[in-house]
Amino acid sequence: MVEYADEIFDHMKNLEIKMLPTSNYMETKQKETELNWSMRSELIDWLVRVHYSRRLQPEILFRLVNYIDRFLSVIPVRISLLQLIGLEALSVAAKFNGVDISATQLQKLCENSYSIETILKVEIVFLRGLDYDLGWPGPLSFLQKIYERGPDFPRCRQLPQYLLEAILTDERFIAERPSLTAAAAYYLARQMLNLGIWSPNFIQTSGYKYEQLYPIMNLMMECCKNPYSHYLAVFKKYSRRENIEVALLVKQKLAGKFVIIEPSLES
Repeated sequence: MVEYADEIFDHMKNLEIKMLPTSNYMETKQKETELNWSMRSELIDWLVRVHYSRRLQPEILFRLVNYIDRFLSVIPVRISLLQLIGLEALSVAAKFNGVDISATQLQKLCENSYSIETILKVEIVFLRGLDYDLGWPGPLSFLQKIYERGPDFPRCRQLPQYLLEAILTDERFIAERPSLTAAAAYYLARQMLNLGIWSPNFIQTSGYKYEQLYPIMNLMMECCKNPYSHYLAVFKKYSRRENIEVALLVKQKLAGKFVIIEPSLES
């Protein structure tokens, strides 16, 4: 597909803007429902655990969070149905990736809190809320393109993915373009691994200069300083040996004197 790579990338850039959630939907669309950002964070933290326990593809996790935020941007949801919306997002995102999670399995995941009939009915409402538009290009799609410009070793791939999952529960990133967060996570990972500058090659590939990435990188570091209060499930997941313990590396870096070095100051 090399001959179509640029066109595909441009199409993904258009889609990511078209399919962004509303950043302040809790204060607008959910104003009368009593939902709040803490409830959203708790829901996503739980879904991270469900996703990991089922060993689903990483893309599914990012896609289901986008689906949740887009749905809540347009449809008011009662607190009693929030978990079901999360399960519907999981199911639809998994199906998009070719993995079938049945209504019976969803019922077990919520400990029979909802009937099979309710689960099936709400799935239709959920899809209509998304306008059946499911092809959101998540940050991993953009990361894959950036990876082509850098070294290919496990930590250099696991660390950016950890940073991207760590910010999923933080509402400040809801309306950020995945291409931007992907580039910021990759450059922050490079800095933590002492891999050098954000070179012209990375700028050309990602479409972002250092000045555009710096605010997002700072916000990522702020988020990652408190894993126990913000993203415990992700932290535990990436503290495991199978994930090269990159969460512990980030914790160690941020507990020290780590700072982001401007490209002009790098040797």
